Amino acid sequence: MILLNGGVPFMCFVVGIAAFTRFRLDSSEHRRIRNAIDRRARGTEEAHRPESRQSEK
Repeated sequence: MILLNGGVPFMCFVVGIAAFTRFRLDSSEHRRIRNAIDRRARGTEEAHRPESRQSEK
């Protein structure tokens, strides 16, 4: 019973920590994501283009 109440949740935390250490979210990445969300919300054609093509304008 102790394993179910303590061990399993602990292992889930460990797996979650290991999964999230792969992701980095700095200010430039946040800005890129936020801009894409804003374009999608406006419904512009640019929302469907990759980021690299938009910078070539």
